[in-house]
Amino acid sequence: MTLIVGKEVTVSPHYDQSGKSLYYSQQVVFQGENQKLHGTNRSQILRLGTVADLELEHPENPDSGLREYIRTAWGPNNTPVYIFDDHNHALFGWFETFKEGRIRFAATLLHLDAHPDDKAGPGRLDLTGSLEQAAQHIKGLEVGEFIEPAERCGLVGRYQWIFNSTNRFPSRQTIPGFTRELLPFYHDIEQVSAHLKEKKYDPRDLIVNIDADFFPSIDEGKDVRALAVIRQAMSMAGVITIATSPGYIPAGRAFQLVCDLLAPY
Repeated sequence: MTLIVGKEVTVSPHYDQSGKSLYYSQQVVFQGENQKLHGTNRSQILRLGTVADLELEHPENPDSGLREYIRTAWGPNNTPVYIFDDHNHALFGWFETFKEGRIRFAATLLHLDAHPDDKAGPGRLDLTGSLEQAAQHIKGLEVGEFIEPAERCGLVGRYQWIFNSTNRFPSRQTIPGFTRELLPFYHDIEQVSAHLKEKKYDPRDLIVNIDADFFPSIDEGKDVRALAVIRQAMSMAGVITIATSPGYIPAGRAFQLVCDLLAPY
């Protein structure tokens, strides 16, 4: 399948002629391995498209999830961008771009989120496995269980949580051989900007992962600077994943933030 974004052409062998993912090809409700701990999870079709293709499954409900997930491209490097609702599906975007050679083993993860999302999930993700196997595994994860599997399999080697409050901290759990760091954002936004400027990332070594609930309130002045710094990070990445997080932030605000983040660079 060929996706045209602006003047760029992206060829994606993992999508059919209609632009639908071969591995996220239908809406499903997935029963976790342990119903008491993991419950039931939903996933939608993943499709090549643009921000304009984003729609709510139930438009009358401000906490609705997406009708479909979207893979698009953004910025001067035509960087792959995945837009999901529940955040666990971001791991599929990382795995798929790893298989495409856009992301290398032990990449740095910049995680911009109100939550650390580093709980241990069931089973184990295998980097040598197929995309079909990965999709099946990821659909069974809870929303906060996708970073730890990425560390365990070696996809992520350094986890930097850029958080928006001083009263939230990552889990105490650590994984030997991997680096976890905290960067307080709104309390020292210029330090975060300087941190990004001093890094000379190869795009294949950087994943930027954004949850719309990272933005704690509607504050136009603060958001303008925040968006500029986040887009600075996005321009350095090999893949970008964004979660709209229904139930944590109103859908209308989440959609506006996605549009602002993905405005022409």
